[in-house]
Amino acid sequence: MGLGELILCAILTFTAAGAAAAPKGAQDKDADCKADVEKFCKDVPLGEGRVAQCLNGHEAGLSEPCRKRVAQRRERRQKLKVDMEKALQACRVDLDKHCRSTRKNARRLDCLGSHEAELTPLCKDFADRLIERRQERRDLAEKAKTDCKPEIEKLCAGIHPGDGRILRCLQADATKLSPACKTALEPEKAAAAPEAPAAPEKKTETGKK
Repeated sequence: MGLGELILCAILTFTAAGAAAAPKGAQDKDADCKADVEKFCKDVPLGEGRVAQCLNGHEAGLSEPCRKRVAQRRERRQKLKVDMEKALQACRVDLDKHCRSTRKNARRLDCLGSHEAELTPLCKDFADRLIERRQERRDLAEKAKTDCKPEIEKLCAGIHPGDGRILRCLQADATKLSPACKTALEPEKAAAAPEAPAAPEKKTETGKK
């Protein structure tokens, strides 16, 4: 059922949601790495993890607090990826059963949502989280259409809307945004990308080897 493609869709959904959720681009410019960002990455535009990649590329020269922060983020990203793969593996049966004829990733997610009552618990929980994050991205994009209209027309002309492309365009030129647009891109509730639910432990029967 194209599980690899759906995994990629999930990673993109969570990554974009997490990036949008960080206030004022603070994901990479927090106190631990502020001086390091100014030293190594001050000309790197925000968005799409570019500052994080820059810090990774200069890890040997980073201050100790920033090096620890970079390592912690790398571990979280890796754990998130592993957890998502486990959850999506748990959805394989549900995808084959309910969504075999569905081709596009977004529609596969909608298909899982339409069969919510029939999904396995792990797949249901994960699909719910993906759908929630996708809606957050859509809400943010709608708000940006109004509050960032001049910036979209000037900086993102010719970019086809959809899949977070406009948001990524705006984030890439964050220094050129008006205060109103910057405020619009700050979510009301900052939240990091959630981890996929852990698989429930298997129960063992007592008295049996």
